[in-house]
Amino acid sequence: MAIFFFVLCAIALFATIILGLILRKNKAALIGIIIGGLVICTPLLLLADWGLINLHKDEINRVITKNHGAVLGIEAVEARDTPFYPEESNSNRYYKVTFELNKNHYIGWYRATNSINDLHSKPSKGYPEKWILPVSLETSY
Repeated sequence: MAIFFFVLCAIALFATIILGLILRKNKAALIGIIIGGLVICTPLLLLADWGLINLHKDEINRVITKNHGAVLGIEAVEARDTPFYPEESNSNRYYKVTFELNKNHYIGWYRATNSINDLHSKPSKGYPEKWILPVSLETSY
């Protein structure tokens, strides 16, 4: 879903640029086109970001439930509040995961990539996806 909104935003930006080039002599139309493009793209980018966050939460749930655990809470946190610090990047998101396994409560940490198409791919910027868990769990996909 995040890819869909990202593509829609790219199309809207492309259309805005083309219309801006065509109507560049008419200043009022040019300003209207730029504002219209921003008005269209802002919610689309917010929806794409929301979709990416949901992909991260789905991945967290997949890993914990695959190991017969139950997710109790997922909290987005700053990198400096995690064991990953000082490996900090704007190309990553960091999550504190509270889960139950064999009637015991644990806290795990998940560093996700901000890659829309494949969460498991090695990013060109930032750090790769990584789990820090207090117990041995299978995290492969």
